[in-house]
Amino acid sequence: MGIIKAIARFFLSCLYSPDQSEAVFEQATSAYEQFLHPTDPNGVQLESHLNSAIALYREAVRLRRPNHPELGATLINLAAAIWSSYELSNKSQDKLNEVIELDKEALLLWKGRDPKPKDYPLLLTNLGMALLTGSNTESQASNKIDEAIDYLSAAYSLCDQCSYKSVTAKCVFHLASAHHTRFVQGSHSDEDLDATIKFFKATLELVPAGHKYREGRQETRS
Repeated sequence: MGIIKAIARFFLSCLYSPDQSEAVFEQATSAYEQFLHPTDPNGVQLESHLNSAIALYREAVRLRRPNHPELGATLINLAAAIWSSYELSNKSQDKLNEVIELDKEALLLWKGRDPKPKDYPLLLTNLGMALLTGSNTESQASNKIDEAIDYLSAAYSLCDQCSYKSVTAKCVFHLASAHHTRFVQGSHSDEDLDATIKFFKATLELVPAGHKYREGRQETRS
């Protein structure tokens, strides 16, 4: 009930805003930041903050369809919040599928923009990561892994435009992981093996000692 009341109060507070979606988006982002960087050391309200963020991002998406200039960014943030819920809970296939659908919708919106938004390489990387995860859970694994490598390779080609080194590291590590996955799933190709070695070496050059990528642990989207 607390989540519902908070959302209801916020909607009432922005009834007279020229762009209601902006206020809703900011509230969603605030809730998500509270989830990502909790002040409560016991994390008691973590799930509550995340559920609030997802509900508010959904409302922001509804208000911004079909052609708000920030719809793409809103879809990406909603996908990130749902991904967090996916990781926090029982890794529901439905949640993973929704993440992929939202990222693909954002991609369609951004593909035709010139210049591309600064987070375009991150979007491609996140979509590739979600598909890589799907390749380990679905019967059509080969289709998912091929698609994952396509998106991660596209992101890699744009990494020189990335504003953040962390995006490049995330892309390179998951590109190595994707090629390795395709190799062990049955390709056994020299191309996948060479790419696995190449991109894992690149990862080691990008991240410091003790980083999770050096231990082979995949990154979250947050």
